[in-house]
Amino acid sequence: MVFDRSTKLVGMLDLARLEGLEIGPLAQPVVDKQQAKISYVDHASTAELKEKYAADPNVCKERIVSVDYVTGGRPLPEVVGIGQFDYVIASHVIEHVPDMIGFLKDVTQVLRPGGFLSLAVPDKRYTFDYFRNDTVLADVIDAHLRHLKRPSSRQIFDHFLNYRDVSCVDAWSGPLHEEKVAPAHTIQEAWHFARAVAESDRYLDCHCHVFTPASFFGLLRGLFELDLVDLQVSHFWSAAPNELEFFVTLRKSILDYDRDSKRHIQLDSLPPPEITCACSSTCWPDRSRGLLLGSRSGSFEGKIFYARGPLRYYVTEAQWALDAGFKWPDDILWAVDNDIARYRLADGPPPSAALVRGQCP
Repeated sequence: MVFDRSTKLVGMLDLARLEGLEIGPLAQPVVDKQQAKISYVDHASTAELKEKYAADPNVCKERIVSVDYVTGGRPLPEVVGIGQFDYVIASHVIEHVPDMIGFLKDVTQVLRPGGFLSLAVPDKRYTFDYFRNDTVLADVIDAHLRHLKRPSSRQIFDHFLNYRDVSCVDAWSGPLHEEKVAPAHTIQEAWHFARAVAESDRYLDCHCHVFTPASFFGLLRGLFELDLVDLQVSHFWSAAPNELEFFVTLRKSILDYDRDSKRHIQLDSLPPPEITCACSSTCWPDRSRGLLLGSRSGSFEGKIFYARGPLRYYVTEAQWALDAGFKWPDDILWAVDNDIARYRLADGPPPSAALVRGQCP
């Protein structure tokens, strides 16, 4: 079965009932406003973006979306508010942000408990970053402690010095040799760009970070161990043959766990090496399909709910749970009212049992 990129990014989200935010959609939003309650945020206004990309043949000026929020260099939570969204989409964004840790922290703040961050990330093995070294934990720690708001001269120099016009199909076909792939820029040009950034307040866009799935999850492991982010891995899709991006969905915690418990849950959510190192399209599912919650007392006495992400759905038929792959009643978690109430009650029935059961092929 073939899954398109939209399915990989938001396929398990109940778009009709959730409120989302997409960062930097430009002219190719993942979720259209006709599909869902979605807001768009970018660094500049719609008019400014159209002017900026007017001469860019790769961007259709007429299709640039209407931007709802403009950051203009301000922190995301300051612009859109705290805890406003059930999911955030960032397609080919995280590699551009100078401070990866700060970015993840900001997104976590704007998510509601249990909310999702869906990322599409270029896999350097199939892009113009092919010959660059992977970003390591020391790089992202340094950028965060320096509170980088603009790409550093080091990030700029590395990007332009090692940029190569690599064919994705050729990269999938076998190893590429640096001496046979001409650089896009000279070392003098890379030095010029780095100096220009160091000696001014100029913002020069580049790939600040370089990832493979294995290196990306290695970074997450370090951030989890240092308690620097309040997210865990929900889904991972490796790059499909002859494509250049992988997909990661991260989830904000619902409950306030103690530090050791949270760290254990985060580390346990990381996909194993045989998955992250695979050179074929693979999917790593969430460790659970969601939860069945029940109450034996209080205002929810006798009620069963299906909980996933920030929402809970009222379950009226045991057959739905059985069709969704749950054991009834063994898989019901008996919870207190306060825990159940942390999930917002959705209108209508739960998602289809087939969708819940078959998250990945």
